[in-house]
Amino acid sequence: MQLKGISVDGNGAALPVPPAEPQVAVSVFLDFMCPFCQRFSLQHSATLVQLCAEGHATLRVYPIAFLDRFSQGTEYSTRTAGAAYAVAADSPGQFMAFEHALFTHQPREGTEGLTDEEIAALAAEAGVDPNARLTDPQFRARALEVTRDAIDLGVQGTPTVLISSPKTGDILWDGQTPIPAVVRQVAEA
Repeated sequence: MQLKGISVDGNGAALPVPPAEPQVAVSVFLDFMCPFCQRFSLQHSATLVQLCAEGHATLRVYPIAFLDRFSQGTEYSTRTAGAAYAVAADSPGQFMAFEHALFTHQPREGTEGLTDEEIAALAAEAGVDPNARLTDPQFRARALEVTRDAIDLGVQGTPTVLISSPKTGDILWDGQTPIPAVVRQVAEA
């Protein structure tokens, strides 16, 4: 199954077309309301982008909507995932900056989350094109589609990090081993 995630280059920009099949791919499934995703992103995103810049791996980010039930009916996870897909399409150079802004200003689970206006303000601070279609229903629909596909793939929680190659298939990151070491191990398999 080919999921419709966001491929990221070594500058942290979203790529309009995924790169050719990489030697090693790092796939990150995340939810912008998930506190564990926040911790993962703030600790590891720079390393992942650096691995891309050095040609060791490609990065694919899959914003999904697992935690809508924890946003008091506002569908915060769907709205932010949709906004992330919009930024990838309309302002790709700011994708990782926008991700960082969402996690830096992450609301607590059980709250309504940020409003669409607050999300737009964070996008503006991250340098996102003011015409980006942050609330466009097509991007929210994409977020829901990727969420369903992730569930079908077996993703049960966030963050889920898969490190894979054509030789090894998907290896679930254990959360402990440094990611560059796992990438190196997969590349040498």
